[in-house]
Amino acid sequence: MKDSSQAISKKLRILMTEFAQRLPLRIKGMEINLNALVAKFWDEGIARQLYSELHKLSGTGTSFGFQKLSAKSRKMEEYVAWLLENDKVLDKSQVKKLCSLFRELQRSVDHFRDSWMR
Repeated sequence: MKDSSQAISKKLRILMTEFAQRLPLRIKGMEINLNALVAKFWDEGIARQLYSELHKLSGTGTSFGFQKLSAKSRKMEEYVAWLLENDKVLDKSQVKKLCSLFRELQRSVDHFRDSWMR
């Protein structure tokens, strides 16, 4: 049983490390979508893609036990969902809030990667 438990722990650690290594690319993709949303007119397809990526990150973070990362992602996910339901044009305050939420998420990702990849 001990060997089986150690094997599972090792596989989980590998998955968590891969998750951490892929985070910069995932965040860069979100940043590209965010920049497109705030630089252009509202594009529902881009907003839905951003929402989807945030949703996946929230769920994966929760699955691995990374609560703070998940919470930051979920907060931005919920705001994008609200925008999808309510607005088709972003005003300055909404752009400011989206960018602020993204910066919070980036800081959380940086902190997570710094602590996990040691």
